[in-house]
Amino acid sequence: MSIWYVFMPGTQCSGHSRRPTGAFATRPEHRPIHKPAREEAYVAGLLSRAELIGPNALQWAKMACDERGVRAYRLIQGMLSLARTFPGNALNGLVG
Repeated sequence: MSIWYVFMPGTQCSGHSRRPTGAFATRPEHRPIHKPAREEAYVAGLLSRAELIGPNALQWAKMACDERGVRAYRLIQGMLSLARTFPGNALNGLVG
């Protein structure tokens, strides 16, 4: 197993062991305390599904996350649930 070293000018900052393609091993001290890895992946999934509805839906979902944080997830889930019943272009127009 090889190790990757990260250097800043003149000093070694960190060392990371090589992982298989598609696998990541971020150290806990390198991740913001308020954003665990699973939460980031969950938000990315919600936003990618909102993007399928349309650009206005994606913008609305991003603004909801910025303003409400974790409490926005349920709102976005509700919008995504509505997308199963109503056409995406109708929902995209409503949130725009």
